[in-house]
Amino acid sequence: MKPITRRAFLQTASTALIASTLLGKTTAKFLLSERIPDWEYRRGGLGGPWEAWRKANDDANVWTKVEVPHCFNAFDAVDPDVPYYQGPGWYRTRLAIKNPYPAGRTLLHFEGAGQKTDVFIHTDKVGAHVGGYDEFTIDITDQVNARPKIMGEAALPVAVMCDNSRDLEMIPSNLSDFNLYGGLYRYVNLVYVPAISIERVHVVPELMRNGKAKVTILARLHNPAEIKDEVEVS
Repeated sequence: MKPITRRAFLQTASTALIASTLLGKTTAKFLLSERIPDWEYRRGGLGGPWEAWRKANDDANVWTKVEVPHCFNAFDAVDPDVPYYQGPGWYRTRLAIKNPYPAGRTLLHFEGAGQKTDVFIHTDKVGAHVGGYDEFTIDITDQVNARPKIMGEAALPVAVMCDNSRDLEMIPSNLSDFNLYGGLYRYVNLVYVPAISIERVHVVPELMRNGKAKVTILARLHNPAEIKDEVEVS
């Protein structure tokens, strides 16, 4: 058997989506995902997420075009003459949403962001994450459906605040000699899934007394709308 990595398995498993819509039973075959490489970045804090979109503030707040993955300690963390920056950094972008699934869900998938992360759609905080070394996903479907009311724009304004400020309660803590990098240092993906999809897969291997092996696969569904209908795995 050809070996397969955990990430490759999850990507393959996610392709076999469990789908259902309000119109009845549906089978979906593909998870649609695209990377979001183009962002603007500003080092330092803002008075609030509204400052990321207030046009008059762009005169005082300089935004630099960057391509994600991006780390705001890419150079100063290895500079022997200056301490590396620890504090907030803001990213912003605008997304054109084209979800092909009826009643489908739209997700932001972060492969890694350091070290604490707050995610905003315009000025609405839609999620947060603590930890710079694991991936996380935020469902933005409700904000996508309300986007005609957001600044009257067709594109969805997304802002992300990453913060690697000193915090002795974080792991690894600042008591170590480990640099706590900040920023969207891994890919950010825009993901479209059906109304019901596979959120997580657990693979439990077991070696039997007779020398044979048994593998149990458990799946957790993402169904925030609590749709009740027949589903089909394909």
